[in-house]
Amino acid sequence: MLELQVGARVVFAHYLPADAGPNNGGYLGLVYPGGTFYGVGFDELRALGTGRHQLALDERARSERGREPEYESEWQRQFERFQFMLFSYSVGAYVALEVLSAAREIFELECRIGRLTRRPDDDLKAVMGADGKWQFQREDGAPHSSSASPSTAEHTFAVSSSSKRHVHLDPDGTWRATWLVVVVEAPTGVLYEQQCAGTGCDDRAIEGYLVPLGGLKVDASAGFIEPDELTSVFHDGSACVWGMCGDRLPHDRLGRLRQLVRSVPYWHRRDDGEEVPSPLELDERRLGELAEAWVPVITPDGPGILMWHNCD
Repeated sequence: MLELQVGARVVFAHYLPADAGPNNGGYLGLVYPGGTFYGVGFDELRALGTGRHQLALDERARSERGREPEYESEWQRQFERFQFMLFSYSVGAYVALEVLSAAREIFELECRIGRLTRRPDDDLKAVMGADGKWQFQREDGAPHSSSASPSTAEHTFAVSSSSKRHVHLDPDGTWRATWLVVVVEAPTGVLYEQQCAGTGCDDRAIEGYLVPLGGLKVDASAGFIEPDELTSVFHDGSACVWGMCGDRLPHDRLGRLRQLVRSVPYWHRRDDGEEVPSPLELDERRLGELAEAWVPVITPDGPGILMWHNCD
């Protein structure tokens, strides 16, 4: 069964093989012009139209996302990803809490880095303060007297994407499967994109800076870091069972993941100038984001996402 949601410049796709077992949630895809979904091209997918189609796809065929369009704003780009999450929820790939978390992220994006487009009858404008934070002023330059921000329900925010740069990790899937990185969240203007969630093939992005990881574990006697150990948390043998788990990962597996994350050293410089390793910590406040090859963590430099080779 192939289920599609077709837009002008993107197609959301979900395929569930006829012989899928109870642990196979199917395959998700987000396809742009020039891309393919298990051998079916973008134009063919659009011609099929929105809805369910009784088609058998070649699961061995390669999928390509195609050429991502230029967006008028970062908000528009993130909102399209939110629409993809809603589609994924409709086919059972996400839980309601994950959708709610994504909606909050869009709202926070509007509030955090938006450029205020005021109403004709509104005498307020948003300006960037010397501290790098948005402040509200009246047209005469005087600070806004109220401590409350204008209602986001009454304003439209637009985020310029001209200064953003997008880096897709392992874009053609040919990197050696031993790589491991953490992207620490920071307003760098660089978005690191990663395919994650196992066979769910979810594409996500985070703004920040990338720190390569590897070598010996925090306890050097335990040997070298093996990303396959992290992958095994989300698998039952060779079956990708918990690829898009969110906060539904079983307790025993969550405990294993917590230990494995703590075994990864993050090298950083202390105030005295000495380089030292500190263990990463699983960020359990953000378990709703949890997926294979996308693990929210806390580093000595702040929150980030631990990434490695996705199984699909």
